[in-house]
Amino acid sequence: MPDVKSNSYDVVVSTLIMCTVKDPPAVLREIHRVLKPGGSFFTMEHVAGRKGSVIRAVQDLVTFFTPYSYVTGGCHLNRETWTYLDQSSFQSVQYRHYSINTWIFFFFRPFLYGTAVK
Repeated sequence: MPDVKSNSYDVVVSTLIMCTVKDPPAVLREIHRVLKPGGSFFTMEHVAGRKGSVIRAVQDLVTFFTPYSYVTGGCHLNRETWTYLDQSSFQSVQYRHYSINTWIFFFFRPFLYGTAVK
């Protein structure tokens, strides 16, 4: 977003994009750049299941060994998005993991929602 001035937005909202971007830390740096001091970032993402779980095994298989990622524009079901938030430059980062109750596409069940303040 080179055309967007630094420190120009009060709020940035992102939903279900971190799985497809090539460089999640760069995206978070850009969000941080355009937010005003004290500005808030709100996010909701499907994320990787717990390591060693059946869901995580399916996510790994689907992501690496099927055309799923190609068909969905580069979606990585097994991204540990919380690690990018933890390592970001935001002053305050809070998030929660939750699971949606569905057996259809059960590998989408792990979700994260959170906020970060510049």
